[in-house]
Amino acid sequence: MSALLGRRGAVFYDGACGHCRQLAELIRRPLARRGIRVVPLQADGVAETLGTFDGDLLAELRMVDATGRRLAGAEAVVAIAREIPLTRGLGLLAATPGAMPMLRYA
Repeated sequence: MSALLGRRGAVFYDGACGHCRQLAELIRRPLARRGIRVVPLQADGVAETLGTFDGDLLAELRMVDATGRRLAGAEAVVAIAREIPLTRGLGLLAATPGAMPMLRYA
């Protein structure tokens, strides 16, 4: 297991993006309580941990969950939302038929 992962996984964000850093700070504590680390995509070892070396590593939010599954974009956002009590409604919304294509588009 990668040293970058918490006991239940990690969220990876673009540390060079101001909005991304603000979001990361908002979710860091609630996720840490659940054993999920919040790590900038620019940290050493991230590409190896995510198993990707493509040029689009910074293109979207990424997550590795407790099972080792790698998520990106809308799927990662929904998985994160399900972990934080105040945002679990988004997880429920995502289960609605047709919701994920709309979330991916957004």
